[in-house]
Formats: sequence, structure tokens, C-alpha cells
Amino acid sequence: MSEKEINTQDQDDFLKKAALRAGAVSGLIAVGVGAAAIGQNIQREQSHDIIQATETAQQASLNTYNDSIEAAINATYDSNQVVGEINVSQGSNLIDPALSIVEANLGNDYEAAAARTYEPLADSAKAQNPQPGETYSVVSVDIDPAQNNGQEFIVVDSDKIYNSSAETLPSPVITNASSNEIQG
Repeated sequence: MSEKEINTQDQDDFLKKAALRAGAVSGLIAVGVGAAAIGQNIQREQSHDIIQATETAQQASLNTYNDSIEAAINATYDSNQVVGEINVSQGSNLIDPALSIVEANLGNDYEAAAARTYEPLADSAKAQNPQPGETYSVVSVDIDPAQNNGQEFIVVDSDKIYNSSAETLPSPVITNASSNEIQG
């Protein structure tokens, strides 16, 4: 004997409702997946915009830094800003003696200031073209006063150093106030 399934009206209604629900659920899933994909695209675009803005700001900051280092290297400095001198010999570089000078100048504070002072010092040393017999100076200067982060150190050609005491005019000296004699 074979058994034959006979669907009743209730079973048919149940199957129809189940099929409709399944279709609705799959439609909702498709809508949800589509919305999630759109949301991910929007999030990717926002992330890209944020990354682009960050890169632009970093590049602007780097350009400003490079300009300030170049300006600092080309500026002239008072001799009282010099913390040490480097006499260039054959095969020597500027950064090693410059680091020694800064470390000796800062003493115990060197470790705390090393991260802030190394980059300008190294960049200014790399920008020079030292030849044997030349002299370079390590100067203490505030490259970026707006940052309020203290003094930096850079390497400059000794031709960029002037002696402020030699550039002032001597004042007259009065030897005898009663005779109005002025000696100069």
C-alpha cells in the first residue's frame, strides 16, 4: 500500500504563509545586507576623508618644519648662542660631534630633551656640506616659538656667527668730570 499525502486547506494555508514569511525575511535580509554595504561604503569614504585630511595636515606641518629649519640654517646668530664648535677634518661628519656638544651642554636634561632636539640637529647637519678645514657652530635657538617647547640645537656655518659686543659702538669715557675732557 502506498500512502498518499493529502493536503488539507489548513496545511495549504500554513505552507503559503510560511513561504510568504520566508520571502519577506529573505527580502529583509537582502535590504539589511544592502544597507550594511551602503553603510560600509559611507564609513570607508569618511575614513578616507579623515586619512586624507590627516595626511594633508602632516604634509603642511612637515613643509613648515622644513621651511623653519632652512630659515634657521640661513639665519645669523649672536656668539652668545653658540654652545660649541666643530672643526671639520677629512672623513668626519657633523652629527656625531654636534650630538656630543648638545649632550655636554644639556647634561642630565639630555635624555628628556633628546627626542625634541635630535631631529633639528640632524637635519641641520645633513643640510651642510662640510669640507676639511671649515668650522661649524652648534647654536641654541628656539626654531618654533609658537610651540613653546624650548630651545632646539642646530648646526650652522661659523660664517653665520657674529659677535654682538664688537658691533656696539663704545661709549665715551669721561676721565675728569670737572675739565669736561672726553676720551674715546
